[in-house]
This record gives sequence, structure tokens and C-alpha cells, in this order.
Amino acid sequence: MTALKVALAENPDASAPVRVAVTDIASVYQARVAEHGKVRTRGLAEPPPYSLDAEKNAVDQVWTACGLDEE
Repeated sequence: MTALKVALAENPDASAPVRVAVTDIASVYQARVAEHGKVRTRGLAEPPPYSLDAEKNAVDQVWTACGLDEE
């Protein structure tokens, strides 16, 4: 996760679709970790919501934005 955020920070000229896709997949990954790690709400801190559909969409978006879906 940190590596993705650092990569975005070090590449400010990355295309908007790539930046959005990488940001989204990092957010989905945080939500997945919270869901599977049974992270609970504490005070105002709330774990992000996770859904398999959101994860699938984020993965598809990354593959498309990075050209990984091309043969």
C-alpha cells in the first residue's frame, strides 16, 4: 500500500486514469484488510466498507488503465 502511494507521489505526471485506478485499488485493499482482519469501529475511527464487487471493479480498472488487459 505504501509503495503504491510513494509511486504516485514520485510520478506526478502519471496519467489521470492510472492515478485514479491505483488510488482506488489501494483504498479497496485497505478495506479488504479491515474486513478480513475484523477491524472494529473505535470512537470516530471507522474501517472503510468492503465489497467484493468494488474489489473486482478496482482490479479491472487497474488492468485497463495500465494496459494489462491487452494481449
